[in-house]
Amino acid sequence: MINKNLQNQVTIIILATDEETILENTVKVILDENKEYICEICIITPDRVSKGCLDTIKKIKFLFGSKISHQYQPSEYPGYGGASIYGISLVKTDYFIFLDADGETDPFEVKNLIYNLENTSNDIISCSRWLSSNWVNQYGVINYILNWIFQKFTSLLYFSNLTDYTVGYRIYPTRTMKEMNLKNLNQSFSLETILIPIRKGLKIKEIPYKFIKRTEGQSENTIINKLKYIKTLFECRFRKL
Repeated sequence: MINKNLQNQVTIIILATDEETILENTVKVILDENKEYICEICIITPDRVSKGCLDTIKKIKFLFGSKISHQYQPSEYPGYGGASIYGISLVKTDYFIFLDADGETDPFEVKNLIYNLENTSNDIISCSRWLSSNWVNQYGVINYILNWIFQKFTSLLYFSNLTDYTVGYRIYPTRTMKEMNLKNLNQSFSLETILIPIRKGLKIKEIPYKFIKRTEGQSENTIINKLKYIKTLFECRFRKL
């Protein structure tokens, strides 16, 4: 069995805007279950971050000290994708994981992501809603059907057997991802960060995770942003690597 040593070699990147209770609980769960693996939890916020979110971050930093860092999103890195690209540039460990502060990325799955990467020869471990139990009640029937169509079409276009390309809840190798010239500044960044690795021939394994609809904060993944996934789908397919 392959054995990678991930102790103190994982950075968690969390994007937050107006989340409070869920953000605090997310950090607590991650460190309670994975303290020996987590070098740093980096929380990135935009300038419009709410006072409640800032107060929560101060509380978290008081509780966990040097394990927590807070960075403001620079203006030259706009949007969800921009904040994510900026976050990757800050990572000093061998691996990193993206989480949202809204609760949709279950922090209890961090342990499974780390375990599956540490004990297999895969390069990326990716969470999939489609490998878990029925999540239509959380996502809505129309969104559920449209998502299914998009996933199937993506598999055909990229000759891939993955089941979930749009959830960015994954553990990545830092050096490899920094070399990929990621460029999408909107929500479709989560799609780009699996499509380019597929084209590069990286070994990717999916694990099931339970999707839970956000209960705190406002989603910025609007219909317009969702339409940009289609553009990203084709742009990444024919991008010169």
